[in-house]
Amino acid sequence: MATGFGKIFGDAESESDLVPPVDPADIRSVYRMQKEFQALVPNEGLMIHADEYKKACRPGASVGAVFERTSMLGVLQAAEILRPEDAVIDDVVFQVLASIPMKRMKVGVVYDGLPFDTQEFLKEVERLAQSGE
Repeated sequence: MATGFGKIFGDAESESDLVPPVDPADIRSVYRMQKEFQALVPNEGLMIHADEYKKACRPGASVGAVFERTSMLGVLQAAEILRPEDAVIDDVVFQVLASIPMKRMKVGVVYDGLPFDTQEFLKEVERLAQSGE
């Protein structure tokens, strides 16, 4: 039985302790969708219906995993690991975020740090940016 985000998005693999890799295009699409909705109500809290996330992803995508990985962009910006003033996220960020090993965060649990290695994240983003991949 699905729990947490899996229950909301209907993802079968939500029981795993790891967030499965996703297509970077889905993260980019969901991120843009979130920004478009936020632009409609700037400086206000916002709840976006799960159906909007499903529409933003390609058919067959693990929408819960896309949501969890995309959510890390805001955390990375808030922690100033990524510059919050950047209006556009480079494609390499979406690419690395889509596949970096990431632990699933559970609702109601307080964590000390992010669910993935931020230093490895930054190294991989830098490597891909320099290589032009």
